[in-house]
Amino acid sequence: MIEITNKNYRETYVLVSMITNKISVKNKEDKIVEKELNTLVGIDVNGDRQILGLSIYDKRNTHYFLDLFEVLKSRGVKNIYFFTSHEYSNIKKSLKISFPNTAWIDSLTMNIVYVWKYLSFRGRSQLVTRLKDLYVQDTFENARVMIHYMREEYQNNQLFLLVFDKYFKDIEKYYQYDLVIRKFLFNHYSYTGIYDMIKKINKVKILTINEFVEEIKNKLLDLEKNRLYNKQTWSHIINHCFICFPELVSEVEKEL
Repeated sequence: MIEITNKNYRETYVLVSMITNKISVKNKEDKIVEKELNTLVGIDVNGDRQILGLSIYDKRNTHYFLDLFEVLKSRGVKNIYFFTSHEYSNIKKSLKISFPNTAWIDSLTMNIVYVWKYLSFRGRSQLVTRLKDLYVQDTFENARVMIHYMREEYQNNQLFLLVFDKYFKDIEKYYQYDLVIRKFLFNHYSYTGIYDMIKKINKVKILTINEFVEEIKNKLLDLEKNRLYNKQTWSHIINHCFICFPELVSEVEKEL
């Protein structure tokens, strides 16, 4: 993992998100190749966002994700409440080995990226809002009604419905969490800035991977400074997290 921050890692993160960008870079032979760049972003118990590092996905390495999580542990991370990512092979198993108490969350940010390419540009912004709303209804019955109407609306777009069924099949299980937690976990707009910034830089010019990392390093650290929640809202989120994860309360108290 390429570490881009001089800050010490916290022992506990409420949420760690992995944002995946497909990037084009030059290899040692000066040929253009496509890679998957994973950016790890953590939100600590104080509500501060921290860029934890960058990593190039290597599908030939079956221990890639286990190695990634072990790097976090070696930097002092002991507890993660929620981890969100696109579902890669072995990632859930590796997470369970390294952080057995962590809850897996499907990445709304990444899943929207996979779905919206089947829609016209005009319909994308509306879809983003609708998909987010599916996770933040008062009850799952309300979400079920929304899904029904969405399926009727897109009945002539079978490709969209196939992808929707693949990436949004587990919505019901997230209704075990309070609405406060669901609004926190599925805040798509918290991560699109990072995803879009990396995509924009790569679109302008193709660099070697080392040059590319240097190019985005300072921009990522600028994004890190943005606090996402005010104190009152964050206290509300933490209180609900304590209900979901009572075994971690004493660990968090040490850090606060």
